Amino acid sequence: MSGEIVETDASGKTTVISKDSGHSLMPLADFPSREMAKMMHTPKTSELTNRLERIAVPTEEVGVPGRLTRNADGRAKYRRLYVTTAPIVEFASAKTAAVRDFYRAKQFGNPEYRRYKFETLQLRVGDALRPLPSCVQETAGTGFVVIAPVQCGKTALADALVRCFPKPFTIVNPPTEALSELHVFPIIRLKYPSNRSLSGLLKALRAAILEVTSDEHTKRSALSEMVEDESGDIAIATCILVNVGGLIIEGATGRKVHYVLTEEVMEFLVKVRDNGIPVTLMCTPAFMHGVKSYGSTYASIFDGVPLYLDPLKTSVQKGLASKESEISAREIPAEDTPSIETTFVKSFWQSGPSTKGKKMPRWLPQFVVDYCYGRRGWIAQCMEQLDIELGSSNGTPVEKWTKAYVEGVMKYRLKAMNPVRKVLGELERTDVISSKAKFLSYVDFLPNEVFELPLQGTWYEMLVTQGDNKNDTFEPPIISGP
Repeated sequence: MSGEIVETDASGKTTVISKDSGHSLMPLADFPSREMAKMMHTPKTSELTNRLERIAVPTEEVGVPGRLTRNADGRAKYRRLYVTTAPIVEFASAKTAAVRDFYRAKQFGNPEYRRYKFETLQLRVGDALRPLPSCVQETAGTGFVVIAPVQCGKTALADALVRCFPKPFTIVNPPTEALSELHVFPIIRLKYPSNRSLSGLLKALRAAILEVTSDEHTKRSALSEMVEDESGDIAIATCILVNVGGLIIEGATGRKVHYVLTEEVMEFLVKVRDNGIPVTLMCTPAFMHGVKSYGSTYASIFDGVPLYLDPLKTSVQKGLASKESEISAREIPAEDTPSIETTFVKSFWQSGPSTKGKKMPRWLPQFVVDYCYGRRGWIAQCMEQLDIELGSSNGTPVEKWTKAYVEGVMKYRLKAMNPVRKVLGELERTDVISSKAKFLSYVDFLPNEVFELPLQGTWYEMLVTQGDNKNDTFEPPIISGP
């Protein structure tokens, strides 16, 4: 059967719109391109780990007391440190494999796929998306979701995932006669819209594509149909045409949940996923439970490969200290095997311009984790502040550090977060949050299990459905029966 694609007008005249390329079933993955070849290489676990991780400060860039400029240069790199775990590597492996699989499915030598591609090119506002060709159907429906409270590593993970892919590139004179060049966007990373609307997300997607494909001759109205089309179909068609390999949507928080607007965004993301483009949604537990409270229609976005970035465990959660104990008074026994908490803190210690090469106090890792209630972002900030203090001209030597001194340094760094810390402290001591106002104010800092508590689950359900509750305090449920 010929691979030519033709159009027939009303008079019966036929026009070839895509000739047979002669490349039988040639997938986009095999198109001649250095970037494509690099992306389609299946990395070993060690290779993928190296892409994800970031060494903060090269060995030769150790801190020098009083040398503020040199230390500042090293500290800028220190902030880019990223520590991986086995679940993160497994998640990244599945994500990169899904993108490779999608590019293998785009078989330009297949007449069915080429017709789909060229008919998609002619899509206009109001038109329906064309049915997926059989070669892409097998890869459709691949989704990924990262669930974590605020300050638990979602943004750092997004940075790491982007490093696993090449930047957008163009294949000039691809082996298909109908095209002179072919754009490829391996991954597009977007923020969940601050105005919570689908139009906000589509504007960001349009800007990301135009940033690469436009030049001085591009009209300001280019791709305007993407935003005008309320169905999102034009945006999906554009992603298909510029060969988007995957989307990462980060910053989905409970405070952005809206009964109507969120459904529109979720409907679009599900549609993107079901049209073959792997979607990764990064959200807080509050957002996830908010979407699920709407029912199962769009909650299927959470049916993909999950990664839960839970807070690191405090000594209370490990059963090493009582709930009522003061953080500074806790005595933590020595570990036979370094815990993930110790490994995480130690990575920052060994990377600091001033702490590198010095002996870390044995009690420091769990003490920092306890003070930060396991939030990785706060831990990174506190470790940086300790490094700054040590590197100052009048810094206290590590040998003289006490828990009171370290707590004072961390208190200074996290001063703006003190109200949140108080709420997390209450949660650790009592397993509940007594005030609805506090619960709703800091809802995105809360872990997943909080939303399974009857009262607080009700509070949040009222928030996302625009309800109201005048009662601001926790009232224990009345238990009937013997």
